[in-house]
Amino acid sequence: MINYDLDFDEVVIQEFRMATLVNNKMFATSSGPLVLTNHSIIFYELNFIGKVKRKIKYPLNTIKTYNNQAQVKYDVYTIIIYTQTETIGFRVGDYKSECYKFINNINKILFGDDAIEIKEKSPGLEAISNAFSSIKASLGFDTDKSKEKIVVKCEGCGSDFSGLKSTVVKCPYCGRPKKLE
Repeated sequence: MINYDLDFDEVVIQEFRMATLVNNKMFATSSGPLVLTNHSIIFYELNFIGKVKRKIKYPLNTIKTYNNQAQVKYDVYTIIIYTQTETIGFRVGDYKSECYKFINNINKILFGDDAIEIKEKSPGLEAISNAFSSIKASLGFDTDKSKEKIVVKCEGCGSDFSGLKSTVVKCPYCGRPKKLE
């Protein structure tokens, strides 16, 4: 068990027992526990026998924000955090719902009741919805192309998101508006 050595007014909000710190090119650099507190994100790099080699602390007030949302996203088993000085990635395995909880906890700490909750995407439900849309279109129902759902890449943060064609939708990660065409 690792002694987290927190400040007197600091509490653990969420933790991953094992995470891998990745660099800007998403190559693994080191592994250890990842802890979210009410002050910081703390990564404890472990040596080969499991002892703390170093403690890396990222204060929450250094995370970039936009429209009451921290610039943090989940992408392929990795939590990506945009700070004022660097981009940090933590690969945490196949814990998608825990990653979204981590991101939402950061937003709650930074923005309280004004925080925007990020919802986990459900590829299964989206596939079912698309299948029903295809069936309806093949039967001649609701064939208006402007109601077609499309997926686009945000020009601001690079995240994929979806919406109805010919509408303007805000990116759920950075809030940048995008006309879906």
